[in-house]
Amino acid sequence: MTMRLPAFVSRLSPRERFLAGVTLAVVLGYGGYVLAYQPLWKRVQSVKAQLETLRGEVAGLQAQVADSKARLRALETGERPRVSVSLLPAYVPVSRVLEDFSLAARAERIQLLELTPGAVEDRGEYRERRVRVAFRGRFAALTGYLERLERLEHPLAIQQVRIEAPPDTAPMLQVVLDAAVYMAKGGDAR
Repeated sequence: MTMRLPAFVSRLSPRERFLAGVTLAVVLGYGGYVLAYQPLWKRVQSVKAQLETLRGEVAGLQAQVADSKARLRALETGERPRVSVSLLPAYVPVSRVLEDFSLAARAERIQLLELTPGAVEDRGEYRERRVRVAFRGRFAALTGYLERLERLEHPLAIQQVRIEAPPDTAPMLQVVLDAAVYMAKGGDAR
């Protein structure tokens, strides 16, 4: 039994059939790469990045569990529990916290005048970085902004707030806020 080729293929010379076969193989190979392999590769890379983030979060949670167990033991023995500070995980850069300050200001239509990180101070078990934020806006927007800062996922301690009502910018209020970001040791001080 002989296999009959379609008429358009049977009219091609052996060289042309070879080139058509190579072209078909290249097109099918590229199509397989674009449609199957490339999306899978991107998904694998995305999952790897998520895995690294989750590993960092698990490390932070393990530290919280250890701290909670230590507090529980202290309470059970009647000791006064040691006050611990909520720490920014070492894998999260301080620039992300500064970006959160800026995004919250944009969301509340607040004009940021100054956003300055201070030097990092070593506090023994953790590091502390002061941040000065100066901004201007209407009272309702300022309260919304402060509420957003309070709900940030990163630990933040407001040290001092100064509110002024300069006569030249009425009805706008100007606020200078000094805050501290507490960071776990092990990360860089970005």
